[in-house]
Amino acid sequence: MLLVEYILFSMKNFPHPNIVNKVLGSVYKLVNAESINVLYQGLKCLLKLVKLNPSFADPFKLKLIECLDQTDPMISSLAIQVMINMITKKNVISLLNFIFKSSKTQSN
Repeated sequence: MLLVEYILFSMKNFPHPNIVNKVLGSVYKLVNAESINVLYQGLKCLLKLVKLNPSFADPFKLKLIECLDQTDPMISSLAIQVMINMITKKNVISLLNFIFKSSKTQSN
């Protein structure tokens, strides 16, 4: 997918805050698409972005938790990989609290 390649190229070569915001906006569109294939591409892109900077996944936390309930095992597996890669020493407690709060909300 050409958009995914553009996103990755931009983030590696031009990590300017304005470009980061535009790239994250594009990833947001991919991750929130109706098509499971586009969602898959968005998660793959997000996984690569998180490896550059774990904080890039912060706006996607709720969507990642939703992806854990997907019937497609590749989607839930990618969501888990992104979540694992976004954990740092500084955010591990807050991320786990977010996951627990979200799981309680979804179970009710």
